[in-house]
Amino acid sequence: MDKSAGVIPSPCAGEASGLRKISTMRQQSRGLPVREGGIVFLGKKPPAMHAFKLAGRNTVITRMHVPQAYSAYNVPDPEWITLHIPLSWDGSYVFDGREARAGEAFLTNNPNGYTTRGENRDALTLGPKRDALEAAMRSMFGHCADSFDFRASVHRPSPMLMRAIATQIDAAIEAETSQEARQELHFMHEVAERDFLDVLALEFRTALRTNSKYNGLRRHAVDVVAEARQLTLAHSASVPSLSEICAATRVGQTRLFECFQEVHGLAPYKCLMSFRLCAAHERLTDKDNPPHSVKQVAMDAGFTKAGRFAQCFFEQFGERPSEVLGRTRAERMLN
Repeated sequence: MDKSAGVIPSPCAGEASGLRKISTMRQQSRGLPVREGGIVFLGKKPPAMHAFKLAGRNTVITRMHVPQAYSAYNVPDPEWITLHIPLSWDGSYVFDGREARAGEAFLTNNPNGYTTRGENRDALTLGPKRDALEAAMRSMFGHCADSFDFRASVHRPSPMLMRAIATQIDAAIEAETSQEARQELHFMHEVAERDFLDVLALEFRTALRTNSKYNGLRRHAVDVVAEARQLTLAHSASVPSLSEICAATRVGQTRLFECFQEVHGLAPYKCLMSFRLCAAHERLTDKDNPPHSVKQVAMDAGFTKAGRFAQCFFEQFGERPSEVLGRTRAERMLN
């Protein structure tokens, strides 16, 4: 079943709606205030995503359509606030362990970021810079900065906000001279950004008065998974065992499994391996700096045997790493 919210139409053919085809989360994060992020695709298919990015000095608007079933995490820069707005999806859409309902938006400032799960999902993410938003709110309403409590909460975005977002996106798309010249990152005009910040100031003032703290993940679960993820990805040459992860995160294996199920809907070993494989896929599809060999990528992903890496990679994406690297090199030659 499809669920939808807001005045922004869901994409039918990706780029027909102004979204640009991408293959990696690194592409989506480039030029944005994002510390780290990752995605796990559930199903034997190569990644397929469409995205849109619009950035000003103090605000960003991103939109991302992921047709496959997936689980992902995103850690924004701590100086920025994140407002996540699911637009449409099939089945269930889970944000930080809480199933989203049509017309909801999630405000978050968790230092470990946030997690999402879903299938055929289309979502917006707004990123106002905290000090710029507070300045706009003080200018409009005279509040002291100390009174702004941007805690994790859920509220319903106003029609005014959704119209303002649609206006900014439409203006950026209309400014493009041709589809071939489509930009990876659009830039918001200074005057337009100032107007948009005023809309956000009004939106956040209303939200902070009426929002409710959502009963999503316990912070402990988010922290445990983030620590396990960071430990695994930072030591790819020597991937830690589950017992070592439990020791580092100070939880037992039962609690570790519970945390991963809450956050990603996957068992720890499956989830962490998938993140490593997706990171390897990103390296193999990097046309700007393709790796020298599949073997090097396999070793950096924590696989001591290239054959085992190729098997796991094929099971995850339905194609062999050598095929992906060959295609990347060919595309680099054409460009």
